Amino acid sequence: MNRSIPPKLNPIKTAHLLFPKQIQLKNNLDFYWLDEVHDQTIKLDFVWDAGSKYEDKKLISKLCNKLLLSGTNTLNALTINEQIDALGGYVNFDHNADHGGFTIFGLQQNINAIVKIVLHAFDQVVFDESEIHKLIEIEKKNYDLNIEKVNVLARRAFNQQLFGEGHYYAKNVVPADFENIKQKEIVQFYTENYQAKQPAIFLVGQADNAFLNQLDDFSASFPNHLNSFQPKVPKQQLTTTHIPKEKAVQTAIRIGKLCIDKNQADYTHFQMMNTILGGYFGSRLMKNIREEKGYTYGIGSGISTLENATYFFIATEVGKENMQLTIDEIFSEMKILSTTLVSEEELKIVKNYLLGSFLKNADGPIPMMEKFKNIYFAKLPENYYSNYFQKVQAATPADILNVAKKYLKPDSFTIVTAG
Repeated sequence: MNRSIPPKLNPIKTAHLLFPKQIQLKNNLDFYWLDEVHDQTIKLDFVWDAGSKYEDKKLISKLCNKLLLSGTNTLNALTINEQIDALGGYVNFDHNADHGGFTIFGLQQNINAIVKIVLHAFDQVVFDESEIHKLIEIEKKNYDLNIEKVNVLARRAFNQQLFGEGHYYAKNVVPADFENIKQKEIVQFYTENYQAKQPAIFLVGQADNAFLNQLDDFSASFPNHLNSFQPKVPKQQLTTTHIPKEKAVQTAIRIGKLCIDKNQADYTHFQMMNTILGGYFGSRLMKNIREEKGYTYGIGSGISTLENATYFFIATEVGKENMQLTIDEIFSEMKILSTTLVSEEELKIVKNYLLGSFLKNADGPIPMMEKFKNIYFAKLPENYYSNYFQKVQAATPADILNVAKKYLKPDSFTIVTAG
């Protein structure tokens, strides 16, 4: 073997994804099962429409989610966790603006027992006052630490400017929100958003009939519920806002706008344009602002997809003396993308990066299920990813220029700085 000769590079043509099969449970509950697994691991997700946008009072949905296994009339949280741990299981709680739920991990030989413990604790939870107060103290301490960070201040202000005051995606917790949280408010949220709504269930791993019957019995307790939530239209403020922070060494910069979602024809080209601008380590913003100017250790752009909105953003932290210089350079790079064709070589690098990253992030049954969940919650067709590969491969410099001209207009951006 001649080690001076590099291996041959083969172009990425397509991705061979395994999608789960849909199993019919009682009350037509959505259950998806990917059983093409060659080991003993099990991952089981329960996802409800129980995010912060469904709460009437800030913090209630988050506290409710973290307390779902906090104890019953006969078992406290420590005992429940010890029982799960003794069987080699683990439970992770998931909560964001749109959804709430939990994920159970375990091995095949013990998963029936683990799930039985978890579902019983979930069904019989009492939300003990002492557990609530303990969690509030933890959350308050985390808040006190985070609110000192300039990137947190910038993100909070950015969300308010992007979505508008009072929008459910612009909720910012303040110290007063930790006061006067009542047990009955958490119980009410649990009743209305967990007990009265069907979860979507996603299973990765081998399972026997007894396990499936257990899930079927669990699903019978949920009504056949249709989500009646009415989305609120965001009202982006095209402003420049500065949040002062005394003694801050760095200034956080956040620039962005509402943008198209994955259902739109331009989205793949927009995603490629984002990658060229600031979506990977070799991006133009990194080369300019980090490597050439030395203003920051890191800068990036991204696309954040929520259930009722999608937005594009650029974020970094710089010395306060370089704040305006950095903002000017960011808009300069956007102008170049909007007026000059990218080279074929740069586009080829980005194509390989995007397709290679996709394959890496879809390597194995659990990542494949995550890919499926992305299109499930976005209500996209199953051929979305094959179409994505085709669009990336066929994209031309002119396609990138067109989306940059269309979506990178300077007067369409919100600018927030903090420091």
